[in-house]
Amino acid sequence: MEAVLTARMKIYDHIQNWSACHWFDRATHDEYITYCVAKDTIQDTGETLLVHRQRGFSSDQYERYFEYYGILQAVYMQQDAVSALHRLFVGAALDVSDKASWSQIRDLRNDTAGHPVGRKRFLNRNAIGYDRVNYSWWPEGSRFPKSEDIALAKLMDSYATEAAEVLEQLSQELELVCATKHT
Repeated sequence: MEAVLTARMKIYDHIQNWSACHWFDRATHDEYITYCVAKDTIQDTGETLLVHRQRGFSSDQYERYFEYYGILQAVYMQQDAVSALHRLFVGAALDVSDKASWSQIRDLRNDTAGHPVGRKRFLNRNAIGYDRVNYSWWPEGSRFPKSEDIALAKLMDSYATEAAEVLEQLSQELELVCATKHT
């Protein structure tokens, strides 16, 4: 997650460099607000995810549930913010088809913390941690559930690498086009 925060800071530093970057001069009010909310959301979620990762999950099963939901929602919000910056600076939607972890963690959130009833999935509240999250579901037409373990820390680290790469590319793009498109 530190790489996400570092790449986000490069974008922020570039935009704030009034002598080199004139993005503010051509941005609409809506674009400026989108930029501000997205950069702050990336920072807020990134810092929160880092702190929780260092602390770990609570030993209380009810708090673990709440923390799990919050972690996946924070990642979801961060993804939306990264996508918003991409749309803002590139002018196109972010293609994540080659970012397996990005999609996997988003699906995990939707399956287990976003829409579990509609997807007929549920968490094993005794197996929620960075080393392992376990959830079950009923395959179509089956009388018996299937179960899956997810290595949450590994998935989050892989996602963070993908998100940092997107932000690094945006930073490089801003550096390349600043002299011609922002003035």
